[in-house]
Amino acid sequence: MKRIKMVVTVGLAGVILGAILFGCSGSTTEDFLPNVTLSINALIFEVPVDSFQIQTVTIKNLSTKNVTIERITSTNDDVFRVGGYFTNNELVELETPFAIEGNGARAIYIGFYPEEESEYQGKIVVESIDINSNSETDLLDLTGTGLPDPD
Repeated sequence: MKRIKMVVTVGLAGVILGAILFGCSGSTTEDFLPNVTLSINALIFEVPVDSFQIQTVTIKNLSTKNVTIERITSTNDDVFRVGGYFTNNELVELETPFAIEGNGARAIYIGFYPEEESEYQGKIVVESIDINSNSETDLLDLTGTGLPDPD
């Protein structure tokens, strides 16, 4: 008798799951997964005051279709800055929006410019949208320490 009861329970669960999936029949698995991921979820900086440190983060498009990165912002842009590339000892501003092809990636540069001996916190906010107008927001935690000037 217990065996029949278990089969009925599994059968009921299957009917419910089938009804849920039937309601989503126009969707694919890709519709439910994030399109964008970051290569790391946190950065830690330590640099003397009046100096800077640059680290890179890769934005990966997990979809097979293009994704547009609408905005990348810093919640503490006085000390944490976002750049598109680094040249001649300078972080060059990142221009948005830009597209990342399906299964592609793009590196961005995060600079830390401490103004005083202190601990700093912030986040990088990456806002993206896919071709179906599904938006996504990804966060990168930032921690920085402004160290004493060695001179």
